[in-house]
Amino acid sequence: MNDIPIEEILIRAIQQLKTLKLEDEEGGRPNKRVFEPHILFASKDGNVVLAGYQLDGATRAGKPPVWHHIPISKITRASANKATFLIRGGFNPNDRTKYHTVIAAAGQPPSE
Repeated sequence: MNDIPIEEILIRAIQQLKTLKLEDEEGGRPNKRVFEPHILFASKDGNVVLAGYQLDGATRAGKPPVWHHIPISKITRASANKATFLIRGGFNPNDRTKYHTVIAAAGQPPSE
C-alpha cells in the first residue's frame, strides 16, 4: 500500500508534468479519471483543489477531454503514470480570480 500522502503525489506529478490516475468520490459516487494535473491551489474558502485537463473517465461536463477541478478531500487514490504532458495553451497559474493561493503549478519552480 502506498503511504505517500495524496497531496504529495499530486505536487510531484504537477512538477514532473506526469499524468495521473485518480479515483474520487465527487458527486457522491466513485469515479475513475485520467488527468493532466496543472495546478494545486487553495480556494478563497480554504479548500485545496486540483485543477487540470481530464483525458478520460467520469465527468458531468460532457465527454473528456475537459478542464476539471476536484477538491482533494474527494480524491481517494492517486498514482502518477509514466506518461508526461505538455502544459495546455491558455493555462495561467497567476490568475488569482481562479486560483487564490497556489501550492504547485505546472511550469513553475517548486515553492520553498
